Amino acid sequence: MWRALLRDEAMHARFAWVFLEWARTELDAEDWLEVESAVRTRVTETIAEWRSAAALAPASFSWVSPLGAGDAATYRRRAEAALLTFVVAPFARVGIHAGPENRQAASP
Repeated sequence: MWRALLRDEAMHARFAWVFLEWARTELDAEDWLEVESAVRTRVTETIAEWRSAAALAPASFSWVSPLGAGDAATYRRRAEAALLTFVVAPFARVGIHAGPENRQAASP
């Protein structure tokens, strides 16, 4: 099931990046600034939401949990790595500075 879900999400992500590349050439500067602002706002909100993982019971973290196995710190490390790899880097390729470039910058 997870593989099918990941394939499906990868297809959606690919479309989003292709769309943003196209939109970059079609939107005027003011509209593009709104896109950039929305992206940065959402990344900032996502990083802030990671704090709530520390309050979760240890049973919340397992191989079958969406949070994965380990603990809140492990989740945080995986989330930071995923954010940088799958969000910040692709946005940079379309000209949007989406957030922190490194782990230390991602820490609130």
